[in-house]
Amino acid sequence: MTKEKSIVYLRIRKTGNGDEWAVQWIQDGVYDEGKTYYTDAKDDAIDTKKAIIEEESKKEYCKNVTFK
Repeated sequence: MTKEKSIVYLRIRKTGNGDEWAVQWIQDGVYDEGKTYYTDAKDDAIDTKKAIIEEESKKEYCKNVTFK
């Protein structure tokens, strides 16, 4: 039996706390604060989202994960 595919959304949001931005990890509709990345630069948030997708998709446990 194969495991159902999981979907991870990496959402970039301005937090409302000054110039702070967050790359939020939302897996199967559940927000995970522990995997959220904070930065004070939007460009850094965009680059980090791309890097997370690239790195995480290489990991064995992410074989059944779709990143968006």
